[in-house]
Amino acid sequence: MSAEKRVLVVLAVAVTLLSPGGGQGGLFVAAAEGADADAAAPVVFRIEPSNGPTKGGNIITIGGRHFGSADSDKQPRVTVGGAECPSAVWVSSTSVLCDVPAGVGADRSVIVEVGAKSSAPSKNAKFMYDPPKVLGIEPGEGTVKQT
Repeated sequence: MSAEKRVLVVLAVAVTLLSPGGGQGGLFVAAAEGADADAAAPVVFRIEPSNGPTKGGNIITIGGRHFGSADSDKQPRVTVGGAECPSAVWVSSTSVLCDVPAGVGADRSVIVEVGAKSSAPSKNAKFMYDPPKVLGIEPGEGTVKQT
């Protein structure tokens, strides 16, 4: 029994199918290769600026590599401290813009996700929300009660 070999190309991914017995029986995937199969996970090198207000709304530039392409199904998803950016815009395979969500705290991990792959947390991929500032105390005067 000889195996019949067929090649199927779907979305720039070549899949070689082998059918035992010259087309009789089921199909088995022998090899799969292409851009999606070998795509590397995103890597974040820098965040600029690396801090901003707790109310969010500021735009940060995320620099790195493997941020996908301009294809609509490859648009990046970005989270800061686990909260998704309301808007993330692909600029290039090495740059993404993010509208920072509201939050608090320092050392908030910035994660870029493209397709099913995510960047790993790293010391270069951290955002810090500015600490609150006391602008005043009300009432401005009063009495101290001793117990």
